[in-house]
Formats: sequence, structure tokens, C-alpha cells
Amino acid sequence: MARFIKERIFDKTFRVIKMDRGVTEIATILSSHNALYRKIGVNYNQVVKMLYIHFSQKKALAMLYKLENETRKLIAVSEKIFATVQKLRQNDS
Repeated sequence: MARFIKERIFDKTFRVIKMDRGVTEIATILSSHNALYRKIGVNYNQVVKMLYIHFSQKKALAMLYKLENETRKLIAVSEKIFATVQKLRQNDS
């Protein structure tokens, strides 16, 4: 400990890192969204498999069309989140 303090005072420079609570909270929220997207991806794969196992091809394709539309909405939300993160990064720089 003494060596560390001595080096910081006399030899080496050090950086002070300021923690911004707003950015920390946003990072936490984005991490939870990332975990949620993984869960959605796993569920998506399971739904597609079950559709083809339990329904006729025509019925499965109709349901997949609805699922595809919901996926497009999810992609739109993802793009909005990405744009927000990019704005935050630009403001921090």
C-alpha cells in the first residue's frame, strides 16, 4: 500500500474516473435488454420448431408470417435503442 501511494505521489500519474449514475443506469438497462433478446431468440427457435411439428405446412406458414411481422417491430425498437446509445456516446465524447 505504501509503495502504491509513493508511486502515485512521486513517480506515476493517475487518472480520476468519475462515475455518472445516469450512464450507469442506462448501461444496466441495456444489459437487461440484451439478456431479454437472447431469451427471445431461444423462444423464437422453439416456436418455429413446434409450428412445423404440430401444424400443417399451410397453417405453420400463416403463423410464421405473423411472427415475422412481430419480429420486424422488434427490429424497429432495436434500431431506436441503438440510435439512442449512439447519441449518448456522442454526448460523452
